[in-house]
Amino acid sequence: MKELALVEGRAHAIIDQNTFPFLNGLAHFLPNAKLTEVTAKLKELEGEFTQARDQFLGRYAKLRDAAAQEWRQMANKLTDDPERLVATIEGSFPLPRTMHRYFSFDTQLFQISLPARLGMELVTAADQQELILAREKAAQEAADKIHHDTEVFVQECVSSLREQTAHLCEEMLTSINTSEVGVHQKTLNRLVNFIVSVRGTGSSRLARRSATVAG
Repeated sequence: MKELALVEGRAHAIIDQNTFPFLNGLAHFLPNAKLTEVTAKLKELEGEFTQARDQFLGRYAKLRDAAAQEWRQMANKLTDDPERLVATIEGSFPLPRTMHRYFSFDTQLFQISLPARLGMELVTAADQQELILAREKAAQEAADKIHHDTEVFVQECVSSLREQTAHLCEEMLTSINTSEVGVHQKTLNRLVNFIVSVRGTGSSRLARRSATVAG
């Protein structure tokens, strides 16, 4: 994963060289004069990061299998129940289809405006027009990114709820097929609690996400 680490280091270096810490290090202040240059460099690095990520994920399944095989060889020396140890370790490795969510290259831009008179004194008319265009472009890209991230978040919530619902339904079917007295009250209580939880938690998560986007 050193290619990913290299891109990350270069991105941090660009930020450190062209900005200064702001809000006790929670953000970095980027002067308007360097906005176009820095965002262009970060966009280029994002492309390199995406390429390195895709190359790693293309090898991940084989790397995962190789690591599991090494653990199988080592488990015999570590425990009297090697199969259980190997199963636990294999279960801790994320599945290949879920790996994309663990990799991201994100920048968030927020504009802090100076008083109009002071702002006009800092730059020429030509520079001011160029800065206006750069800010408009950055604002549009930020809005598009927020919209995309929100859609991804909702899709992940729906997918997670579907998986939980399917799992609970399977347990209920098993209970129906194996129990002589039908569905146990405990199983029904779990179903009711799950429905209530989905209604309340789902709306609160979306509300928090909306508040974050608005902020």
